[in-house]
Amino acid sequence: PARIFPGDTFTLFAGAAIASASIIGNIKTIGALLFLPMILEFFLKLRGHFRAENYGKLDEEGKLYYEKRIESLTHIFMRWRHLKEYHLVLMFWMVQIVWCVIVASLVFFNVLSIR
Repeated sequence: PARIFPGDTFTLFAGAAIASASIIGNIKTIGALLFLPMILEFFLKLRGHFRAENYGKLDEEGKLYYEKRIESLTHIFMRWRHLKEYHLVLMFWMVQIVWCVIVASLVFFNVLSIR
C-alpha cells in the first residue's frame, strides 16, 4: 500500500485543500458532493464504532475476500468480488474518478450552480 497510496500526510492535506477551496469559493454543495464517498466511509466506520479493519483474507489465488459485517467501502468491494490488492486500489481510484466526472458534468450542464 505504501507504494500506491500517498499516505496520511498527503491525503489530509489534499482533503483540507479541497474543503478550504470549496468554502472560500462559496461552492460548499459541490465540495460536499465531491466528498460523498468519504462521508459514506465515515458512516460505515461509525456503524462499526471505528473498530473495523479494512483488511481482507487471502484465498489460494492471492485474492482478498471479506465475510464479516460490512463496515467499510473496502468490505463492499471484497464481498462483491475477490480482488488482488492492486485491483482493489484501482477500483477505488475508478470510483473517485467517475464520481468527480459526474459532479463536474452536473456543474458543466448547469444542474449544479457554482454561483
